[in-house]
Amino acid sequence: MGGQEAGLEVGAREDSRAALAQEGVSAPVVDHVLSYNRVGSLDAAVGLVAVFLAVIFSATLIIFARRIEAATRPDVLDIAVHMDGLLYAYDFSAPLIPALFGAFLISVALGMFAALSPASWRSTVFIAFITKLKQKRFSRWLLGRMLARLAGETDPARFVRRFVFMPAWFLMATGGLFLALSVPVAMWEVRAFEVFTPEGYYVSPLFPWSTPRLHPWASAAYVETGCSHYSRKGRTDNSMIYRVTLADRTVAYPTYVKPVRGSWLDGMETIDKTLRSAGVRFTPWSLNDPYDPRCIRAMRRKFSADEFARLRRILRFPN
Repeated sequence: MGGQEAGLEVGAREDSRAALAQEGVSAPVVDHVLSYNRVGSLDAAVGLVAVFLAVIFSATLIIFARRIEAATRPDVLDIAVHMDGLLYAYDFSAPLIPALFGAFLISVALGMFAALSPASWRSTVFIAFITKLKQKRFSRWLLGRMLARLAGETDPARFVRRFVFMPAWFLMATGGLFLALSVPVAMWEVRAFEVFTPEGYYVSPLFPWSTPRLHPWASAAYVETGCSHYSRKGRTDNSMIYRVTLADRTVAYPTYVKPVRGSWLDGMETIDKTLRSAGVRFTPWSLNDPYDPRCIRAMRRKFSADEFARLRRILRFPN
């Protein structure tokens, strides 16, 4: 039995040698990688390290973003007070999108660097990448480009190391670009906020090429109201709907924002009164059941009896 296993191993080595040679890998490099025994579970090792690092990086970024939001929110509140605002909205989540994606790519790259540090593991990856390459035009083009970049490398060990870590360096550079992109997005985000005043909706947009402006409530085209229930795969969500579409197609969502003073219902009643006085058309929300009984029951539990009666008038719940 032992002789049979040895024969199979020799046969596998010769198959690998022929496949590597066919792709243009030099004989010294082939001899170098075949001098090591194959190693299994490399994907799992890289994945575990990458997940561990991604969790650490992501938690750090989220904590950092929340601290920036906590530091800058008082400035937005001061602006809202100065404008005699009723409600305001501000968060610092936009920079997290490129930052978290960049952190993920860097985590995968670091996982590759850490898990593939042993020479035997690098040799295993080198052989697997070339011998198991899918016969697709892009994959073969990529392989050709990678081997061409190493054409002048004479040291077999360095050749293999550079080849195996080439994707990791690419991921590292791409992740760094996404992290760098999050910096200007963060600078824009600290200036982005919404204030809902008795006269209209003031928005300071995220993108710098859009102009901050006040949209009068009297210019609203229509208002959609409702109470939406969402349930899928064990997740349940009940949402108040009060969607104001203005004449220039700007949409204001005064639900789930913070009051400048008093309560959210106080601000909503003032806005609702202004819209009604301007003769703006109110219509039930157009998606799903606009007044789902499950959502209405959830709101009844969430608010006191007096608050629910006020909410019913604002959102136009049916009797």
